[in-house]
Amino acid sequence: MASPSFNPTPATLPVTEVEIALRAHLIFLRQGSVAGTDTQNWFQAIDELTAERQIDSRKPRDLTPVVAGRMPSRATQRGGKTT
Repeated sequence: MASPSFNPTPATLPVTEVEIALRAHLIFLRQGSVAGTDTQNWFQAIDELTAERQIDSRKPRDLTPVVAGRMPSRATQRGGKTT
């Protein structure tokens, strides 16, 4: 008897009400500040934020640092010597 394969579903990071409110306001502004669309903007904000935060555990995570470059060394140059 074959064992069922593990098939994880995407997980979602939590979204706060403040983030939803800010995104809904941006949607409101982006759509020309049309009055009476607050509920629609709110749910669109939730949809957008949720889609942005989907984590698919089947895909490898990109662990590339956001800021490229080298970290400064703790050693300092003094008179041509490294301490």
